Amino acid sequence: MKKKRRKDILNFILLNQSASIEQLSKEFNVSEMTIRRDLANLSDEGSILRISGGAIPTSNTVEKEPSYKIRAFINAEEKDMIASTAAKLVRKNSLIFLDNGTTCLQLAKKLINMETTIITNWIPNIEELKKNNAKCNVISIGGNINTELLAVGVQAYKAIGSYRFSQVFIGVGGITENGISDYKPESVEIKQRVIECANEVIVLADKSKFGKQVLVNIAPLNNIHTLVVDNTEGISENLLLQIKQNNINVLTAQA
Repeated sequence: MKKKRRKDILNFILLNQSASIEQLSKEFNVSEMTIRRDLANLSDEGSILRISGGAIPTSNTVEKEPSYKIRAFINAEEKDMIASTAAKLVRKNSLIFLDNGTTCLQLAKKLINMETTIITNWIPNIEELKKNNAKCNVISIGGNINTELLAVGVQAYKAIGSYRFSQVFIGVGGITENGISDYKPESVEIKQRVIECANEVIVLADKSKFGKQVLVNIAPLNNIHTLVVDNTEGISENLLLQIKQNNINVLTAQA
């Protein structure tokens, strides 16, 4: 239990690039004293750096995003709820694009028996969508496959431009008043092209994404039509105001 919690704490710090003792105590439902002991252990291992009131990743990990297999365990219940809510938005016989990311992967699991056409450039989505004699039609976007099993590059960019999507479901690394952002330039380029080719842009985001600006800007808030979240408690008043002023429809996921 203790070993797993410390591993999860490390993954949480890596994903968010920093975390306070209070935040970790609430996230993992343990006392602040327990969190202090866990952080001391991780610091002794060289996995984190202690700062006043919390911790940050060590310099060799500070610019890295954890793999999707690690991210899948963070806020897993919330991501499943978001995916269930987002699935209700998908219309029969429509053409949609499904982005990469762990929340989008949860959405793929909800769509396998829907009679719709799903285009994606992420291999884990394809694997999920073609399980168990799925009813949905799946089209793969070709391109250079990176370490996250994502098709990127010129070929993928040009292929996406051939379509006009009814809806696109986008995963992000962060959301602020400046818009949505993600970690890798090559994947952001594809997201930007997908948004250009969409009638409706739907962003899926759990509470860990709000107020966080990561490495590469994707688009301003006025490019978003719908935002599906687990709850709005973690969203600052200023960001909520910006969302309202940009006429973004906010859907709160239900269990």
